[in-house]
Amino acid sequence: MKISYLILGLTTGCNLRCRYCYRGEEASGPVEVMGDGVMAKALGLASASGEPFHVQLTGGEPTLVPHRIRRVAEIIRENKWPATIAVQTNGTLIDRSLAMLFREYGIRVGLSLDGPVRIQESVRGEAGATLKGMALLDAAGVDFRVTTVVTGENVGHLDETALMLGAYKHARGMALDLLVQRGRAKRGGMPEFGCDSRQSPCGSGGNTVANGRSPSPMEMESGPGNQLSVVGGKRASNASPGQGRLLPATESSREEKEFPAFGGQGDGPVAAATPEELAAGIGKLVKTLDKVNGLRKTPIRLREQDLLRRKLNGSKNACSEGYCNAARGEILCVHPGGKLYVCGQTVGDPEFSCGSVEAPTASGLKGLMGKKIEPSNCKGCIVEGFCPGECPSRVHYNRRGQNSGGGRDLACIMYRALFR
Repeated sequence: MKISYLILGLTTGCNLRCRYCYRGEEASGPVEVMGDGVMAKALGLASASGEPFHVQLTGGEPTLVPHRIRRVAEIIRENKWPATIAVQTNGTLIDRSLAMLFREYGIRVGLSLDGPVRIQESVRGEAGATLKGMALLDAAGVDFRVTTVVTGENVGHLDETALMLGAYKHARGMALDLLVQRGRAKRGGMPEFGCDSRQSPCGSGGNTVANGRSPSPMEMESGPGNQLSVVGGKRASNASPGQGRLLPATESSREEKEFPAFGGQGDGPVAAATPEELAAGIGKLVKTLDKVNGLRKTPIRLREQDLLRRKLNGSKNACSEGYCNAARGEILCVHPGGKLYVCGQTVGDPEFSCGSVEAPTASGLKGLMGKKIEPSNCKGCIVEGFCPGECPSRVHYNRRGQNSGGGRDLACIMYRALFR
């Protein structure tokens, strides 16, 4: 079992409630937090090959449990493993101590940002808190990138997102994730836990900040035994990212109280963008980003544009070689309780189970292999032969989705627009 990309869901808890969250409606039951046992076994699986690997920290919202972030980094450093670490966060809980933690361990930071304030507020919520988190990272000299989930609600404002990023010296990149038909993004979505990892929009949502009020961090304190209690909906003011005392270093802990979450202020589900909307939105984004980068010393990279350029420079066609590590059977996603899945977007789906950290099933890692854009869609396409391809889990779920556009077709539209 070769694992080149390990996703650790540090907690199922989230302080926000995104309108398209892939978790769907919250499942009943306690919030889980990953303990040292599950964490160590998962890292052991990834390090077993002796080859370099990447660790993506997600949730829920991973910054709710900063001591778990620190513990992952400590284990990797103690063992001198050739691993890189990144965290995907909604950004609302970032403070100076977290920024220093990221710097201390060289943890890469990805934030979920779907557009200008009014769009972020409508879809995810707590826009002011996210912008404050970005400002804190910038002031601390911590580079960060943003992931934007492209929907019918924000596709016409992608250029405004680029303009916003231009104001941050340490903004380094922007990635576009097409909407996945799962959870709240799918009509009648079931309760699911899953985070997008590299790309995860999970762990987001929020409360109005029209009055400019900054958000309150989630306040967690250790409860009896292995329990984790939430006090006043905030992270404990007396707990820093370096203080592991918040949670005993045991197996997955559970919270007994209902988890407070704030939702985006818009109404109803979020639909996918139409092909016409996407093509127009990409066109405006590229033009704006070019202008923004013309004024910057360090450019803001657009992930999808870079993928296309690499293919144009001679790499194999991703439609045949596999879009990502999951398409090659090399990603493992770990639920806080120790269950394993083939990637972050499939967590909770039994079709993509890979066993548990105690009894992993290598065959499960092949679950997304072969899931790609239909070859019939490629014939005569202007990017045929050097298309970066599409996320295999997105292909899987969007084939069954009902929103207009369809994820497979939209990926084609996106790359054609970028090529032009």
